[in-house]
Amino acid sequence: MKKTQFIQLIEQEIEDFVQTQADKIVSFEDDPKEYILQKYPSLKSTLEDLMTDSFDEYVTGIYVMAPKPTTFKVLLHNGQHFFLIYAKDSYIAKISGKKYYLSDLGAEEYAIKSISDLLTMGMPPGAEGPGEEADNDATAAADETPDIEPADDTGGDEEELAENVDDIPDSEKDDYGRPFVDPKGSRTFMSDKEMEDMKPSSRILKKMMDKLEKKLPSKKLRILKEAKEKKTFRFRIVKEGQADKNIRDIIIQKNPGFITQSKDKRIGNKPKVSDEEFSNIIKNTFDIENVKIYPPNTGPNKKSLNPQHSSAKFSMFEFEVDGKTYSFILSGGAGANKGQEFEDKITLGLQDAIGLSRNDIENEQVKIILNKLDINPQDITSVEQTGGQDTKRPINPEAGPQDRGKTISDVTIIANSNPYYLSIKNKQGDNIYNGGSVSSITYDNKSNTVSFNKSVYNSDKLKASVFNMFNIDPVKVTDGLNRYIKEEGDVPEWEPIDIDKNEVIKFIGSAIDYGYYYVREEGEGVKVIHLETPEDVSKLIGQITNAQIKYPGNGVKSTYARIGLENSEQGLRYIEVQIRNASGGIANPVIKIQTK
Repeated sequence: MKKTQFIQLIEQEIEDFVQTQADKIVSFEDDPKEYILQKYPSLKSTLEDLMTDSFDEYVTGIYVMAPKPTTFKVLLHNGQHFFLIYAKDSYIAKISGKKYYLSDLGAEEYAIKSISDLLTMGMPPGAEGPGEEADNDATAAADETPDIEPADDTGGDEEELAENVDDIPDSEKDDYGRPFVDPKGSRTFMSDKEMEDMKPSSRILKKMMDKLEKKLPSKKLRILKEAKEKKTFRFRIVKEGQADKNIRDIIIQKNPGFITQSKDKRIGNKPKVSDEEFSNIIKNTFDIENVKIYPPNTGPNKKSLNPQHSSAKFSMFEFEVDGKTYSFILSGGAGANKGQEFEDKITLGLQDAIGLSRNDIENEQVKIILNKLDINPQDITSVEQTGGQDTKRPINPEAGPQDRGKTISDVTIIANSNPYYLSIKNKQGDNIYNGGSVSSITYDNKSNTVSFNKSVYNSDKLKASVFNMFNIDPVKVTDGLNRYIKEEGDVPEWEPIDIDKNEVIKFIGSAIDYGYYYVREEGEGVKVIHLETPEDVSKLIGQITNAQIKYPGNGVKSTYARIGLENSEQGLRYIEVQIRNASGGIANPVIKIQTK
C-alpha cells in the first residue's frame, strides 16, 4: 500500500470516528443530566425558553422525581430548585410553591421572573451568560402569579411522558429524605470546551490524535483538528417550495424565541414584539433596507385576494432576499397579556383606595366598582389578588350554574369582615371555558395528515359531550383539517345546526357559575353585574335564537360553532365554541368557549 493511500485511509477512519461520536447518544452512566435532556427534547426547549440557551451554566442537575405526571426537578447552581411537570400542550412550572402554566405567554413571563429571583440567591454561578442581554416582558407586579386556567388534557405524546395534573409531588420534600446531589458533580465553573473535553468520546479521540501526531504530516493533522472544532453553516440548493421554510428557519434560528407553525409562511410571535420591532429584526437578519408591512385584511394580506396566505388578525411582512420576494405572517402579538395588565391595574387601584374617602379616589373605574358594591373604602381591611391561585374548576353541565365565587375570584375585597369576590375582565376578556386538548384528533408530522381515533373520542366523556351538545362532527373536523393542509376544496361557509337549547344554557351556566361580581371593562369605565343566583346567570346569558357551524377547510383551520343570543344583560351577541390549536399550528387542537 502506498503512503498516500495509507494517509487517506487513516484520514477517512478519523472522520468516520468523529462523525460517529458526534451522533452518539450519551448514556445515563456517562452524563445523567445530558441523557435526560436528550431523552426528553421538549424539556430542553422549555428550559431554553425559561433560561435562554445558556441554561446549562446555571443548572447542575436534573432528576425525574415522578413517572406520572412526569415531574422533573431542576437543581440550580446555588442549591435552589424548581419543578417542571409535563402536561400535553406544555409544561407546568412549580416555583417556590406556585404553579405557572407555560402554554400561556403571560404565565411564562412570570415563571421567568420567578426563576430569575431564585438565581439571585446564594453564590454566583461563574457563568459567561447568554450571547446577549435577554429581556423579559413581565410587569412590575411580576411577583403575583397570573390568572391561568389549566387545560383538562389527557394522555401522553411521542416522548412517552406521563400526564396527570391532579397528583403533583410535594415540592418541599427531599428525595427519600436525602440531600440533593448531582451524581456527576457540579460543572458550574467549567467552560463549554472543558465540559466537552471531559466526555469519554473526546478523551478517546484525543488519544488517537496524539498517536497519529507523529505519523501524519503536521499540516494534514492541523487541518483535521481544525475540521473537528470549526462550526460552519451549510447551505444547500433546495426546491422552490422549500425556500419559504428555509428563510423562516433562518429568522427563527438567529432570533431565539420565535416559533414555527403549521404553515411555512407563518411565524409564532412568542416574544410578543411589535410590527416595527419585527420589521427591524428581518432587516438585521438579512442585512436589507426595505420591509413592507401589511396590516390585517389589507393589500395582499386580505382573505378575498389571498385566502391561503392572509390574516384578518395579524400583519404580513414582505421583503426581498437574493432577488426573491418572501412574505410571512407574524401570529400573536404584544397585546396577548392585556387581561393580566387590567387585573393588576384594578387590584392596585383598590389597594390604593383603602382608608380614603370616595371623593379622594382618583381611579374612576375603582370608584364605579366600590359604588356598585356599596363599599366605603374606609371599611376595607384588605384587597387580595387571588387569580393566580391553583383553582381548577370542573364544569358540571347537568347541574347548571353553582355557587363558586371564591374559586372564580380574581380579586377578593374584605370589608366589614365580609368577602366580595370579583371576576375581572378587560374588553377582550371573553373566555368562559377551556376544555383542554382533543386527544382523539391527532396530527402526524411525517405523513402531514390529521387522523381521528374513535375509541379515544368515546373514552373522553366530557369532550364527547361538548361535541354532541353543539352538534359538532369530529370526522368533519378531521376531513376539514386535511383539506386545509392540502389547500384543496372550497372555502368553508356557515351552515345551520340543531341543538337542545336547554342543555346548552345549562352548560354555559355551569361555565359562568355565580356567587361573585362580574366586572368588565367598558369604554373608559367598567360594567359591574352581581351574579348572586342562577337567575342572574340566566339574565347575563339571555335567550338562544339560532345555531350555526363552520368546519375547517381550504384557508380555514379552526372549527367554529356559534349560538346566537338576545336580551343579554351584558349585551352578548353569541356564544362561540372554538376547536383549534391555540399556538397557531394543527397538532393538539383544544376546545375553548367564548362570549362575543
